[in-house]
Amino acid sequence: MKTMLWVDFDELVEAFDFCSENLHFFIDLEKNKIISIDGMEQDAEKKLEKIRGKRYIEIPRKESKEEFSIMERFIYEIHDSGFELAEKFYEVLEKKNPFRNFKELLKSQGEELEIKWHKFREKEFRNMVINWLYENDFELSQSIIPKVEIKELNKEDAEIVIDELKDFWPIACMECDNKKGLKQRFFLLNVPIENALIEEEINKILKEKYGLEHFGYYMNEKTVIVASKCPVCGSEDIFWDY
Repeated sequence: MKTMLWVDFDELVEAFDFCSENLHFFIDLEKNKIISIDGMEQDAEKKLEKIRGKRYIEIPRKESKEEFSIMERFIYEIHDSGFELAEKFYEVLEKKNPFRNFKELLKSQGEELEIKWHKFREKEFRNMVINWLYENDFELSQSIIPKVEIKELNKEDAEIVIDELKDFWPIACMECDNKKGLKQRFFLLNVPIENALIEEEINKILKEKYGLEHFGYYMNEKTVIVASKCPVCGSEDIFWDY
């Protein structure tokens, strides 16, 4: 059973971002608000001992490896548009003080890339918070993901969306080894699969509307879901050839 939280999502994301060794954040379940405790205050330990209980949910402090992973994903994001620049960023992450070096290199590349980084980091943090809510069976009173829409495509339309799908075929059933009558199904997704709530909604739509419980996906500028079902045993565990 999920616990409903009546706090603002943007405030929750901000708390995740600013949470640190010396700044603690909690969700007050009775007053439905986010509170903070400065660990440098003289009576901070007493406040923390008093506040830790069922009425309060402690917001976890992000680890440096999570911030490091966001930087790595950003480099991957800009890789296609600037291979040499991406290599420079990879190099600074391998040296001492990677966080400081990353920021200095970023600043030296101009305002446009800095804006792109801040937007990317904000999106990553929002998805991180959504995943935390999902993993801990928390639910916000407001909608925090876009409406998920799935449209089935024929093979020709799927190939127009993503050209690489023209050679993507179901080969054999992993359950009964059947190799005959396997048909691929393609579905166009209106949003990228960025977090656990979007994936949960995709699973729900595919099961209720299309009778499918397993799927793969191919992401380019758009996201296409691929699925198949064995006509012999009904398994959806299919080996695909690319």
